[in-house]
Amino acid sequence: MVGPMDTIRQPRVLVVVLAAGQARRFGGNKLEQPCAGQPLGLWALQAAAATGHPVVVVSAVPQPGFAAGWQDRSEICVNPDAQAGLGGSIRIAAQAAQAQGADILVTMLADMPLVTPALIASLAATCTPQSASACLYPGMVPGIPAAWGCALFPQLAAIDPASGGRPLLRQVAGLVTHAADPAMLLDVDVPADLHQAERALLMRTE
Repeated sequence: MVGPMDTIRQPRVLVVVLAAGQARRFGGNKLEQPCAGQPLGLWALQAAAATGHPVVVVSAVPQPGFAAGWQDRSEICVNPDAQAGLGGSIRIAAQAAQAQGADILVTMLADMPLVTPALIASLAATCTPQSASACLYPGMVPGIPAAWGCALFPQLAAIDPASGGRPLLRQVAGLVTHAADPAMLLDVDVPADLHQAERALLMRTE
């Protein structure tokens, strides 16, 4: 006999690693830079894959160097107008989520190597199809990594390419926020950030 709990379908989650940035402040080629023994961008990709959910990488090129060898484990979607801004990559992420029939979309940045699988999983678990969940930054500002319910996919798919997801997060009713360790939310923008991230990652393995 099938009980009521047996008929409940778990939400389908898609994790998208946004990796199409131009890295102008860093001087270019950021995600391929060595960081604690491997390319910087690979840390985020590994964290996404460790959740067990399907993973998509949005890149400016069809074969991003940091993801070499991962093409059979994650889908690569190319943003042909990456220089227009992060919003264009978020659009592609939403379109991928719609195409895969996902209920929840988690968006994260490839240059945030300290984000853990546990944080990604927590964002997905606290997101509903009608709402969103996001990390909380200083000043009570919600931001990426964030999880989006499928009711928001049409808005994400139409977002301004020059905009990020924060303006939309501020408008979401019932938004769940996560007060993650600020150190975990380090975004590698300049070489000094890379050195800071490397020190933190090496400390994790000691």
